[in-house]
Amino acid sequence: MTPQMGSSEPLHEQSKSTYGQYEGNQAFTQQQFETPYGQPPHNETIDDDFVEAVAQRIAQRLGQGAAGKVYPQPQPFDKNVLRIALAVISMLMLVLFAFLFVIMVGGTGGWISFGIASFTIFLIATVAIDKIK
Repeated sequence: MTPQMGSSEPLHEQSKSTYGQYEGNQAFTQQQFETPYGQPPHNETIDDDFVEAVAQRIAQRLGQGAAGKVYPQPQPFDKNVLRIALAVISMLMLVLFAFLFVIMVGGTGGWISFGIASFTIFLIATVAIDKIK
């Protein structure tokens, strides 16, 4: 007797009949949806261009040097303290020169000397405050 291929055939005989047959298309479709070894599953919600743009923006803001090291940004507080200190020193020098030239020396020579000293202090302070960056 030969077994018939129909619905009356038991289940274990149907599975034996397909054993060892070529499953080319089925294997391909299964491999197509599996993730390759070593790679995380691809998430459709993450945009690679957006991630790349954010990474470049972060790298620009970190301020990397030529060696690839990250250096902290200098504090603007130190610069402002230097500018204020220079302005206070200039004012104190003007008061000292006013006392020295106008009161001690006196006369026209004292006023001319005070004017020259004041202009020199103003020039030095202006250039120095401008150069502090």
